[in-house]
Amino acid sequence: MKLNDENSSVAISIIIPIYNTEMYLTRCIESVETQTFKEWELILIDDGSTDDSLQLCEKFAQKDNRIRVIHTENLGVSMARNLGINEANGKCITFIDADDWVDTAFLEILWNNLQPADDVIGCRLRRSKGDFKVEKKGYSGDSWISTGEEWIKEILQGNTRCVTKMYRREYLEGVCFKSELSIGEDMFFLLELAHKGGTIRNLDYEGYIYYFNPESAMNRDICDSYLDQIKCWRDAYSRVQEDTEEIRRIAGKEVLVAVIQVLDKLARLDFKERRYYKEYVEQCRKACKTFQRYLPELRRNHQLKIILFLGAPRIFWLLDGIYQQKENVNE
Repeated sequence: MKLNDENSSVAISIIIPIYNTEMYLTRCIESVETQTFKEWELILIDDGSTDDSLQLCEKFAQKDNRIRVIHTENLGVSMARNLGINEANGKCITFIDADDWVDTAFLEILWNNLQPADDVIGCRLRRSKGDFKVEKKGYSGDSWISTGEEWIKEILQGNTRCVTKMYRREYLEGVCFKSELSIGEDMFFLLELAHKGGTIRNLDYEGYIYYFNPESAMNRDICDSYLDQIKCWRDAYSRVQEDTEEIRRIAGKEVLVAVIQVLDKLARLDFKERRYYKEYVEQCRKACKTFQRYLPELRRNHQLKIILFLGAPRIFWLLDGIYQQKENVNE
């Protein structure tokens, strides 16, 4: 991806893709405006919102000349982020999702701890169900560095979010988010960066607040695009074929974990409902058979689920259905 060739005029460019998030947007933007670090620009990409998100963005931009608003037709979060990267003037770039927010010292701590040899710096996130507080969390001073294979393993084992991180602008040269993906675009973006051989510094600091929305697609019982989760991990497995056997094992295991997550969602349905998702069941079965050699990498209870699903599906649906009903009650 071609970056803006002009000399960087600000320290940090913050990119927020927005689609119909007016009820969350104020707290997100206010968390940027209250940053202790002031040398930033905020690029708000309105991705064809049909609510009042665009009007809200423009109100903030009228009050602060560090805020820019770009309006596009609805092209998806990946294209919105790519557009933001192209428009960025900062020496570094960070992303925030419009329903999340950041700690008051987020930019300051990441900027001050970015070392000359670091290409990316990141922090931990903490989850919230929506209790917004403008606060400054402490940083312990602890950090660790990951490069190459270590970073790839961390991505495959859960550090898959493009948010929580700040990137040197030049390090993003030639890398973009894949617009054809509906799930996993963050992970593939990070894998592409990690395969460039760069260095990420991880801080023991909870600077990013992730809003846990129970209505989001990934938290619903089942949705039409849920098979993308399995496809995402199968694609990740293909992406790491030239890496080490250990990395391939991790990716193969995660395919099976994704299958189990889909099976657990399906188990919450009754028999008649589940018949509507026959394609889901078949895709799960194919994935289990293809990646069965990675079964020993799973926990024992997950191994048992897949063995039952392949060998005795009726027993699997009965037992896992009962278990999922208990989980629903506990939730």
